[in-house]
Amino acid sequence: MSEKNNGVTLSERASSQVEVFLSTLKKNYVYPKYVISSTIEGGLGLSGSEIRDIVRYLRRDYVLVISDTKGYSYTDDWKVMERVCLPHLRGRRNSIDTTIREIEKAIYQNKYKKVNLNQFELL
Repeated sequence: MSEKNNGVTLSERASSQVEVFLSTLKKNYVYPKYVISSTIEGGLGLSGSEIRDIVRYLRRDYVLVISDTKGYSYTDDWKVMERVCLPHLRGRRNSIDTTIREIEKAIYQNKYKKVNLNQFELL
């Protein structure tokens, strides 16, 4: 069973850790103090993808979870969210948009190189 909120579906494992994640941030990692994803992953037994899903889930429920290059943090101040997190998210979005445009351009211009699959060792 999974939990869905505003278009975000959490695995059962991630869903069971939402409250622990949030209470840990609120208790120990209030902005400007950050925690890196690998620390959370190890502490909660979740993957990086599941952590990102939890953050997305909470944000879409108007919980102010900050992320930037330093890690994750909690704030109760919308101005901090706007000043710190939004520029980071916009930068990630712009990077993804640029990558999409370059892939599309390469496809349409037939620039992708053919790869000989025999050169790779299959594991």
